[in-house]
Amino acid sequence: MTDFLTPTRTETGLTLTAAVGASPASNRLDDVRVVQQLLNANSQHLLPYQDLTVDGRIGPKTLSAIEKFQRTILRFSNPDRVVEANGKTHKKLVALLDATA
Repeated sequence: MTDFLTPTRTETGLTLTAAVGASPASNRLDDVRVVQQLLNANSQHLLPYQDLTVDGRIGPKTLSAIEKFQRTILRFSNPDRVVEANGKTHKKLVALLDATA
């Protein structure tokens, strides 16, 4: 088993194989890249926003962007900074992306 699984494209967007974000998320390289790409693609909803480097590394900028998305778009009063595979944050990132396509 490897931590470098490739996400698959579905009809609704990019999927995750595991959670991304604050500990104890798995933060697999390709999953983090997917989340970084989704956050960048949804940047118009997060202004002001500085695009993330899509490098597959979870760091303070990616965690901050996840938190901003959860607070601003999902209206979480206490964002957990975690994007669960097929969870609320992941589904909304994909839904907004699909809505602008």
